[in-house]
Amino acid sequence: MTGGEVGHQMDDDLRFGTGLLDLSDAARFLGIPRATFHRWARGYPQGGPLLHVLDAAPRRAQVPFIAVIEAHVLEALRQAGVRPARIRPALTRLQREFGREYVLVAPELATDGIDLLWDFSRTDEGQGLMAVTPGSWLCGK
Repeated sequence: MTGGEVGHQMDDDLRFGTGLLDLSDAARFLGIPRATFHRWARGYPQGGPLLHVLDAAPRRAQVPFIAVIEAHVLEALRQAGVRPARIRPALTRLQREFGREYVLVAPELATDGIDLLWDFSRTDEGQGLMAVTPGSWLCGK
């Protein structure tokens, strides 16, 4: 998820296309371990990046506002008790199912501390909450 994948409508939006901080400063600002923030921004063998950072030279501002918010949400999910191994597959599935690239900042995203949940009461698709797990979808009201 790099800046090169940002849709045309967001190219001119400063929240998506203008770097505010470099990776280390963003980690420090959010109180997230530097190595964790770097893994989220650059990816690791188990998967690609979770944050939408810009392609920029090292030590240059590559973290736009949207990536700061995404990192804040990821840290909140971790603090709530959601295991990191559950986050990535759930985000990938939500992106695929709903065609939304920025699911981490979607108002429909929620958690019960175990799974990621998608709040259908905020959408036209339905009502209630849906748990997003790697193997199945659980729907309920």
